[in-house]
Amino acid sequence: METIQGHKELLLREMEEIKGEEYAVRNPVTAAMDEYAKSLYLKVLCSVVQYGNTPSEMQILYLKRILKGMDSGDTQEECLRKALEMEGSDIREFVNVMKDKEARYYFALEGLLLAGLGERSRDNYEYLGELMGILGLSGRELEYLCQVAKSVLLQQTAVFDSARSLTCGGVEALDFLPYVREYYCGAVVNLNGRKQYYAPDQETSKGMILPNEYRNCDVSFENLAIDMTKAHWLFTRCGEVRFRNCRIEGGNYVIRMSHIKRVVVENCVFRHFTDRVLEMEQGEELEIVGSEFLSCGCILKWLHDYDIGGGVLYCDNSKGANDYVPLRSVLLKDNKFWKCYVASGKCEYVQKMGIIMSYHSGLTTEKIEKMTLIRNEFLECGWHNIRPKAYCTEYGMICNLYAKEEILEGNTGRKNLKDIKELTAEEIRELRVEELGT
Repeated sequence: METIQGHKELLLREMEEIKGEEYAVRNPVTAAMDEYAKSLYLKVLCSVVQYGNTPSEMQILYLKRILKGMDSGDTQEECLRKALEMEGSDIREFVNVMKDKEARYYFALEGLLLAGLGERSRDNYEYLGELMGILGLSGRELEYLCQVAKSVLLQQTAVFDSARSLTCGGVEALDFLPYVREYYCGAVVNLNGRKQYYAPDQETSKGMILPNEYRNCDVSFENLAIDMTKAHWLFTRCGEVRFRNCRIEGGNYVIRMSHIKRVVVENCVFRHFTDRVLEMEQGEELEIVGSEFLSCGCILKWLHDYDIGGGVLYCDNSKGANDYVPLRSVLLKDNKFWKCYVASGKCEYVQKMGIIMSYHSGLTTEKIEKMTLIRNEFLECGWHNIRPKAYCTEYGMICNLYAKEEILEGNTGRKNLKDIKELTAEEIRELRVEELGT
């Protein structure tokens, strides 16, 4: 009987460990501290859990999540024991290490969360208040952090958003995503120079209203269902633009990037774009990994002798502007292009055409420094109402991309007329291309 009970307890402990790992609070600021600073941080944080309070199960569980996120080598039992042995000199050293550091704000928030999960005794809160005071936090900053803690404890997006009116000084640039990622839906960071839109899952994000124009900022979108059927999306002179795990429904509009240092697309699905998915002008780095492009293409609207058609992606690396910045690197890896196309309302003749294109005339552009194309699939892609000119130089899935260094591995479809087919009017109708009148 004792053996069975011991085995059950072992299984329960193991399940608790798994929960702690899965829901770890991974704050990059606190995780990056050196081991000495981490030890002081956790020792004082555990003193909050035990001062005038008997640790509850919820406090212990949340403490485990913090420990896992910080990659601490100590168990919660060891941390709690060390806190009981803490002396006045430890507090002084903790203040010396943390004062004027960003980590002190996260300590205050985690202290408030742990205190809120306990008995909420007056002594406990007074002790925490004294700690936050000697760390140099202002009353306004404390008010803001209390509101954020309230949002986390109640799991309410509206409470977090209401705290924005209290932002000031050192708390303005804090990133609270590690604490709110299980429930928050909206702009978790909304600064002039940095914007971060997030939802715990795509279904939850439905109905979120997003701007369609961004300038001079880093911006990211994660776990969102995005409707791009109403207007073009414009990004101008941004540092990094990132889409991660998003489902994006398009229409007769395009995502247009101009003078962007880095564009990253990870594990996204794009559907039913008819004016290309992405046009990139004067960008430095483009990285698309693990994404799908379903029934996306380009309906060409005007053509000249020098025109080329790009069905899904189009990179303009041509010179001209005084602040010309060449495209340095392109990485396309593990992507799927399914039923993508280039089409026209009437029969047109083009010089070059492909599902992925880069404008390169030789004299007016520079070659990409490095192009990496690995395990990209092109399935049932093609063209409609378009014919190659007699001097057509390239006609295929990937066209007019040139680099000083090329890594090409395991792609289905390359620079080849045989790997792209002519689509019938019926096939075009099935792709929801209504503008062609077919």
